[in-house]
Amino acid sequence: MYNEAAFRHFLGIEKRRASRSARRLLLVLVSMMDGATREITLSPHVAATVFRALAACVREVDFIGWHSEGLIAAAVLTVGGPEIVQAGQSVRGRVLQTLHQWLPPDDVSRIQFRVADSERLSER
Repeated sequence: MYNEAAFRHFLGIEKRRASRSARRLLLVLVSMMDGATREITLSPHVAATVFRALAACVREVDFIGWHSEGLIAAAVLTVGGPEIVQAGQSVRGRVLQTLHQWLPPDDVSRIQFRVADSERLSER
């Protein structure tokens, strides 16, 4: 798991690589909401669980870390071909299923997933 600076550094490298090849990147963002509009800091337990779930659901060539330190956990996956939508749905489903096993229902209900592909990635 990378801290925010390292994660963004590797994300930049992978974006450049992807733009030179036939690959696309999938960025999976996981945060916790307080109500419908505000992201809240992930507790150490929830953050550790989210990162364990992400690590269990991505490949060795993918990487995970903080997109926004303490607020947004993320994974970057390399995807070849047009299956980007299916890959995003698949990872989201696996991570959510894992979180249902490891976190209380109240915590899982406040988890928010966002998935973006490399064509829509922008630095926040």
